[in-house]
Amino acid sequence: MEPDAHVDYDESIRETVAQLRMDPETAWRLDLLHYAGLALLLLLLIPSVRRVWDERRMLSGTVRAWGAFFGAYVWWSLIAPDIAYRWIDDRRVWFDFPEGPHAMIMLFIGWLPGFIVAFATLIIRETWDLIHRIRNRRTSP
Repeated sequence: MEPDAHVDYDESIRETVAQLRMDPETAWRLDLLHYAGLALLLLLLIPSVRRVWDERRMLSGTVRAWGAFFGAYVWWSLIAPDIAYRWIDDRRVWFDFPEGPHAMIMLFIGWLPGFIVAFATLIIRETWDLIHRIRNRRTSP
């Protein structure tokens, strides 16, 4: 495929999504599915964050976050487009979501965002403990 053909294809997808979102009812439904995916991701990340926060377990927290990101990506790339298609009855809604085969990519590289979430949680927890230790030293006689 020539580079110009790829740019034209990307531009046609952008135009298709823009035309699709012209209808306020369709745009509202698509946004609802996207926000539901975000809420799902946050709910799926709770066990990972709690594991790292309570027990300081980086590896198991990373693996759980990896599963959370994979689950959310399956929602965004496979389940939500199908719901949108059945709800709106227009095949163009599939262009508003990531492509389904990319869920396999998230299966292989999803450990990186999972590690970032677990590491950030651990850093925040250690900073929290440090602040409380400093406060307790100041208030103790």
